[in-house]
Amino acid sequence: MKILHRVFSVTLVTLCVLGVIFMVSYTFNTHSFLTKIDYELNASETAYTVKGVDFQGSKHVVIPEEHNGKPVTAIADAAFAGCYGLKSVTIPATVTKIGETPFDSTIVENVYFQGTLADWCKISFKGVSVNKYYLYIDGKKLVNAEIPTGVKKINDYAFASLKGLKTVTIADSVTQIGKSAFDSCSALETVVIGNGVTQIGKNAFYKGYNIKSITFGNSIQKIDDYAFDYCESVETVTLPASLTEIGKGAFNRCDALTSLTIGENVTSIGDFAFDNCISLPQVEIPVGVTKLNKGVFSHCKSLESVTFHEYLTEIGESAFSNCESLTEVVIPSTVAKVGKGSFQFCKALTSVTIAADSDVATTFIDEYAFQEAVSLKTVIIGNGVNKVRNQAFSAVAGIETLVIGKNLAEVEKNAFYRVSKANTKVYYLGTAEEWDTLKVVLNKSNMGNGALASVQNLYFYSETQTENGWRYVEGVPTAW
Repeated sequence: MKILHRVFSVTLVTLCVLGVIFMVSYTFNTHSFLTKIDYELNASETAYTVKGVDFQGSKHVVIPEEHNGKPVTAIADAAFAGCYGLKSVTIPATVTKIGETPFDSTIVENVYFQGTLADWCKISFKGVSVNKYYLYIDGKKLVNAEIPTGVKKINDYAFASLKGLKTVTIADSVTQIGKSAFDSCSALETVVIGNGVTQIGKNAFYKGYNIKSITFGNSIQKIDDYAFDYCESVETVTLPASLTEIGKGAFNRCDALTSLTIGENVTSIGDFAFDNCISLPQVEIPVGVTKLNKGVFSHCKSLESVTFHEYLTEIGESAFSNCESLTEVVIPSTVAKVGKGSFQFCKALTSVTIAADSDVATTFIDEYAFQEAVSLKTVIIGNGVNKVRNQAFSAVAGIETLVIGKNLAEVEKNAFYRVSKANTKVYYLGTAEEWDTLKVVLNKSNMGNGALASVQNLYFYSETQTENGWRYVEGVPTAW
């Protein structure tokens, strides 16, 4: 009887153990790892690519280092697409290439990489991940990324869409930050760029909404298009003397930016580079910049002053449009073109001086340049201006003082539309005879029902006291 009891007990224990093993095995296979990974052998038959998975509802997948005795080196485009329950993926150090949107239509939250941070920087990525995830290096969540000495380049998209990444410090050995390298890292707050970096790629820190501090190294030569677009929290940007080129939209929509220093050797600033920097109060254009491109400082609503240097030759279309706090503009005679809508809708602008320091007429003011600058009181069009285009000063009814250079030869239709012929005092830099010649042009241009052609307060420049004469008194046009 005792023997039977012992046999029964052993049998029962054995069954319980087998049951536990079965349950663990079941849980392990159905809830921890995918049961099947689809591989494709490369053309040289030396390595495998993960092409996809036979998804069975598991939450985790571990990609092995080898398959059939050969290394696994790549993950294909959308390899895990549609694995809706998948939450984490472990990637071996052997992987050197990851395709576009590999985790599309999944809820992957954690990616575990079995190599080093330097290895991760070298992986060739194809695009920005659709979903955001936490990255673990050596089992630790990546929060403070210190790119180590020895890394030469941070590859395109390397850290794009990472959750939880707060600081990035880049070693001096790095020479290039790739395209979208830190794109959409919305938790990122501090960036320190090493002294070896010469180029910051397109969209490198795009949508870094919470970046508050950026330290630039002293070797940067180019900041590419949209590199810091939507970095809404950064307050100070000091660009180094090494920098020569700022790309299109590079600092677009940096809402909190209040201090901007552009390096003295910058020669090119792209379209909309500082568009919508709504807190920026002032800016000085470097001497090396000869052209301000389209919309470069447009919609900078707090911009109160801008300093131009004598090497500037063109102010592009809408360059300062909708700068609602800008009060005074002095444009040097080196500027050959004041572009279309360049100061359009600058509602606080009260004084404009254009090419007043030259007797050589090389400047033309393009259409809509100062349209609806409704607070304008003083406009000085110097002898350096030869042409004013259609509606350049239209809808500016409050001009009280208008100086017109003697070299103005062409005025297009409605250039001064709504300028008051009764309230505006016109100070002409030429003689009465020269005005009669210009008057023919003014009559043809249909400027606000002949506002200037029939102006009631007209004065001609004279160094000596004459009837209807004027001169400058402490820089202010004054009738004798």
